[in-house]
Amino acid sequence: MFTFLKRIFSRGPKKEIPPFDFARNRFPAKKQWPPNLHELSAKQQWAIERKYKRRVLLKSIRPAWDKSLALFQWTLISGIVVYSIFFYDFPHDPTRPGAGKEPFEGPRTWMRSIGKQLWTHTEEGVTDSKARRLATPGEEGQGGGPSAAAPSADTALAPYPPSRPPGNSQ
Repeated sequence: MFTFLKRIFSRGPKKEIPPFDFARNRFPAKKQWPPNLHELSAKQQWAIERKYKRRVLLKSIRPAWDKSLALFQWTLISGIVVYSIFFYDFPHDPTRPGAGKEPFEGPRTWMRSIGKQLWTHTEEGVTDSKARRLATPGEEGQGGGPSAAAPSADTALAPYPPSRPPGNSQ
């Protein structure tokens, strides 16, 4: 089994690439590169410099990379800001001046109150339409739904519909 896996995942033997032979080049260059800039006039040097600066600039433009890098940077920055505002323990940081004080107490209490509201079931704020939506079909009326009569408060706030006996397939 090991030899089978080795045969599948191993690479073949390394092939030696012979060094490039400039004498046998089928595509010889039209101009010598790099040119000897000391033999050129100032105008020719300036033209070569402009041409290759432009080419390097065009090669360095990578819109997909730039966009993904900017997205990563802004995600990292916003993550650090959110962490420092809502979660970092400022009062116990000895390197911070004014240690012992909580600089973001307002936003932190707001976030904690929203978290408590999310995970806590309260009877306040349950309206009549919400109570109708929570009712199961067939309870108190002709099949539930919006046209049925409003269910009582006991059934409307029940977390799950009442269980049916195992033999009932309705």
